[in-house]
Amino acid sequence: MHQCLTIAEVLDHIFAHIPVSGNRVSLATVCHAFSEPALKILWRDVSLWTLVVHTIPTSILDVSEITMSRENGSTTVECVARLIRPPRPEEMDRLVYYASFVRSLKVCGSYRKGKYMYPMKLDPSIFDALSFLQRPTLPSLRCLSISYLPGWMCGYIDIFLVPDIRRLVFSMPANDQTCIPLMAQIRRSCEHVEALELRNLSHSQEEFQRVHEFIGSFGHIRQLDYMHIYPDDALLHMLAGIPTLEDLKLSLSALGLDMPILGLQLRHARCFQFLKMLEVTSPKLSYIEPLLSMVQSAPLEHLALKCTVLKLTSPSVNVSDTLLTRVTLSRLEQLHIQSTDFLEDSLSTVSATCSPSSLKCLDIEHTYDATGPAIPVDSMIRPLLAFHRIEHLRLTSRKTFKISDKTLEEFALSWPHLKCVYIVTGTDRNASSITFKGIANLAFHCPYLEHITLPVNVTRAPTIEELGCQNAHGNSSVKELDFRSSPLPVECIEEVASVLRHVFPAFQTISIGPSIFEIY
Repeated sequence: MHQCLTIAEVLDHIFAHIPVSGNRVSLATVCHAFSEPALKILWRDVSLWTLVVHTIPTSILDVSEITMSRENGSTTVECVARLIRPPRPEEMDRLVYYASFVRSLKVCGSYRKGKYMYPMKLDPSIFDALSFLQRPTLPSLRCLSISYLPGWMCGYIDIFLVPDIRRLVFSMPANDQTCIPLMAQIRRSCEHVEALELRNLSHSQEEFQRVHEFIGSFGHIRQLDYMHIYPDDALLHMLAGIPTLEDLKLSLSALGLDMPILGLQLRHARCFQFLKMLEVTSPKLSYIEPLLSMVQSAPLEHLALKCTVLKLTSPSVNVSDTLLTRVTLSRLEQLHIQSTDFLEDSLSTVSATCSPSSLKCLDIEHTYDATGPAIPVDSMIRPLLAFHRIEHLRLTSRKTFKISDKTLEEFALSWPHLKCVYIVTGTDRNASSITFKGIANLAFHCPYLEHITLPVNVTRAPTIEELGCQNAHGNSSVKELDFRSSPLPVECIEEVASVLRHVFPAFQTISIGPSIFEIY
């Protein structure tokens, strides 16, 4: 297997299995001595814990497990790394060398990784040593992730706030008075942030106002991923005024289900003019509605709506119809909907509001209960057959699907560029009549197909003659086959794989029942 890997990948595999010890530090020393360029890959995305324990010599670094007492009388164990004494400049050379490669760094109050049983923490002595370095510690840093820092650590945050940071990930805990001054520090030092990911669990009105100022202070921001508790119309109005914003993800926590909407109810809210991607996750339909009215004229190419734990005033309310009819979707290429709507209603709305010449990816998940008759995919999907640019189709429901080889034939004739078909049910019932011959026919007509997940209804392995592929060329694009909804016995897996190899000579994994098999 190692013959297929690069030097960096081999060493990454080694690093993942060697415990924190002198052996690991010795390996890092060897890597440093040879100055292997490919090793830069290992250090592009690391945590501060990883950087410290892999590069500082064990002669001055102590990593110990410490038992801590809790207020309720119980105990907990933490793994703490600390310096035995202040390091000499040459003892920090290896850290400085590898830090120069780091492009993405995670700084946390507590780390967890792999097989380590206990939370891992860095002692203040580590930060004292970093702050006394005479040269830039992270000259290549472009992405910084900050989460749940203890108060004392905020005093050292300037070590990591370099002007060239382009992506920032910041998590705000529920009650932390250090967040406001920390945001001010970040705003002063990182003016060129283009992508911001913000997790705000605070209940403080003052912090909400400061968050608005924080987001609006970045004049080059193109991407924003924001999770919060309170629905806030004033925030939406502010975001619409950012001319550079192209990609927006908003998540309203389930904690905000019964929260009042903050901010003024604006009659003439701003409209997003340049937004291309919008993803909204919310338990409140009333929060999504005003947002969609603000993207009427936006050139949306990607839209994702996830309506979770909805408390609708009427069971007859159709989320897809209520929301999608409010926006212009003529340029939309990707649409994702997760709601309690019936799939039939969602697909009907999609066919009426999206453009057949633009839509490439359709992902609809029905989250309602599993009772009721099977979903008739054959008739339900027919309006979408005119969307000839479809490449990805994903339909998910807790109900069972009624689907046949005839439907797959229509897929093949209508969607020649199909790359992924994923139709999954959350029930053990199977109303499908799909056979392996139908799947083979789909693959022969769709040369770009890579992933097939379908509820096949067969009980034995097929023969090559039954597939009708004796003289046909196989589809070498398909890499993954998933028939987990099939009643086919797992014992037949080798025979099935052998036969399907004639149709899919390059496939790598096949799933039947609860088992996933890798084929080489």
